Amino acid sequence: MTYALTAIAFSPEKELSLDIAFSRQTLFIHVKNTFDGIVNYNSEKRIASRKTGGDHGQGLKNIRRAAEKYNGHIDITHDAGTFSVTIVLYVNAQPQRPAERLRESELP
Repeated sequence: MTYALTAIAFSPEKELSLDIAFSRQTLFIHVKNTFDGIVNYNSEKRIASRKTGGDHGQGLKNIRRAAEKYNGHIDITHDAGTFSVTIVLYVNAQPQRPAERLRESELP
């Protein structure tokens, strides 16, 4: 949420929505916010923070790691002025041990 609030500060329009739902042992989280339309990508073709150094830019990476740990997933989309993150977590799922995780190159 901190990154969404920061992005809104740079946007001419200020909008933020947070939807959370729980159904059939599945947690759905959807965050949508306006931003200035500038998206940076790192060498791995992942969205990167505009900040450099320290722990900046770790938010989406940490969310992705948590989603994968609980057999969930994260979907990130954006257009010229809206950034959207949808997270699905399966609450009764057992965490995967590191050796059981698939590398991105092994995903379908």
